[in-house]
Amino acid sequence: LIEELRLVREKHLKENMLGDLMANHVWTRMTINSDDLSVHEHIGQWFTPDMPSWDKEAVRNAVEPIFGEYEEDDDYPIEEVGSKWVVVEDYWQGSDESEITFTSAWSFPDGYVKKLLEKLLEIDEDVEIEFTVDEESDDFLIGGYGSKMGYTTHEEDSPERPDESDCESDGLNYEDEV
Repeated sequence: LIEELRLVREKHLKENMLGDLMANHVWTRMTINSDDLSVHEHIGQWFTPDMPSWDKEAVRNAVEPIFGEYEEDDDYPIEEVGSKWVVVEDYWQGSDESEITFTSAWSFPDGYVKKLLEKLLEIDEDVEIEFTVDEESDDFLIGGYGSKMGYTTHEEDSPERPDESDCESDGLNYEDEV
């Protein structure tokens, strides 16, 4: 029964991979540090600034350089990526540092980030990545780091936010309290 439920969930996620945009967008902001210019050139080849956004092609353009090509939308590697979909929202390339903002659905694409790190380490064993992760409802915050020494993340619940109506009834400015 558990296996059947897992398969139904996986099928549902794949069928709805790019249906209506979910309210729960997750942003991963990553800095890639390397003195090896070829690292940044590879990133520039993988994630071009003129990439289309928010469609199936954008998902392919973000996923295929890291996981390889997949034939059908049903073949999207959701379990490996760790999120329903992931796209490159913003990208900047420097000579010793590059920055990428990924947007994903529902969750942090942990498997995607790990695999990206593996790909980068194949180019330069001294590459390092740092990233922060947050999502629009402020339910969680994640920070992480990766290098040849390993990969680690740390997750915290977001701080409690005051209730807007409580602030009003107490005569407090909601924006100041937040």
